Amino acid sequence: MAITLIILQTFVLLRMSWEDFSTRSIHVAWYIVLAAMVLWQFELSRSELLINAMAAGIQGLALAGFALYKTRGKKLNIFSWIGIGDLLFIALMVVHFRPVLFQASLLIALVMSLLFGWVTQSRTQPLAGIYALVIIAMQWLSYSEVALLQHKI
Repeated sequence: MAITLIILQTFVLLRMSWEDFSTRSIHVAWYIVLAAMVLWQFELSRSELLINAMAAGIQGLALAGFALYKTRGKKLNIFSWIGIGDLLFIALMVVHFRPVLFQASLLIALVMSLLFGWVTQSRTQPLAGIYALVIIAMQWLSYSEVALLQHKI
């Protein structure tokens, strides 16, 4: 990935993270810009894309199952558990990362989001904002060719 694209993507991801942390929402224009950047550098094979989509789908089903369990007998609104912006951000990352890096980045972001909620005692967590910070770290580690992230992002 060219350094110019990494710098531009870092700016967009920082802006998205700042908006999510400060207002718990991200303007749709930033999703469009990020989608254009992700699609510009799209290099996944069909099987990698399918693996990522299946993994995200399984995690979505697990979330829905947990939400059903916690709200048994009550009306379920899945968007009280995860925001539309968070789902859109995860969908963009499905087509951005190779399967191992997608799962690692999502797991790190989810754990950090849980820790954020636990530490701040907040009812909502900025999952997309936290995920954006994780992606920034992964991209710069990959660009600097740290041994842990030798796989192409």
